[in-house]
Amino acid sequence: MTVRRTEFGLSEAVFRQRLAETIAWCCAQKLVAHPEEDENTIKRRDMSRRACELLSLAYRMDPSLYERRTRVWRWVNGSRIRRANKLKTEAENLFAVADPGSIGPPLRRQLRSAVFQPHASSLFQPAQNRAEIIEALAEKRASVLRELSLFPRAPSSDLAGGRLLFYEPDDNFQDGASEYASMGYFDERDAPPWDTWICYLDRHLISWVPPSLLGLAQAGIEANPVDCIRLAEDCPPLAEASC
Repeated sequence: MTVRRTEFGLSEAVFRQRLAETIAWCCAQKLVAHPEEDENTIKRRDMSRRACELLSLAYRMDPSLYERRTRVWRWVNGSRIRRANKLKTEAENLFAVADPGSIGPPLRRQLRSAVFQPHASSLFQPAQNRAEIIEALAEKRASVLRELSLFPRAPSSDLAGGRLLFYEPDDNFQDGASEYASMGYFDERDAPPWDTWICYLDRHLISWVPPSLLGLAQAGIEANPVDCIRLAEDCPPLAEASC
């Protein structure tokens, strides 16, 4: 018997089942996409968002802000570096006024259920097998779903209006940009909430973004200065997926 495999390294049946379990769990939670905040907080958050955009633009103009470059490269690209530094300074001034650290991301606990935290918290510990960590989390989630009589009756045949998200843990940049822009959908390491994790393959953590939270995820991706989080392209049926 031939077992078809997805591009994610799992058998198609296993991936569809894990996806169905993830969707079932997330849909059983009370999800908030637009938390209520006072006018001053909204203004400060908008300033922080603009600062994140400027930092991202500065990085695209001059990656040496985050990565070491040769002296020759910096000499050849002097004008670009000066423009990037100007944007970076403007962003830092906005951050100083907005003081985003004092307001915090309001949704940082959403889809981060305490029951799965012991598994999720080891993702960034040295010498850990990330595939095994996420598999253990998935097994725990399946067990809880069965206890609550919420276990899906069949594997998923589509993405239920959501999207797959790819995250490279080793390439994260801990500047808080994606966390604040997404109101906490991503954490300080750019990681998506662990309730949404499906599997890990080839340096990528693959998760599912609920449809109501796609705007938050997109905001975090756009604010992130490094390309470690991205939504998959619109997917055809999973058996043919090339995301």
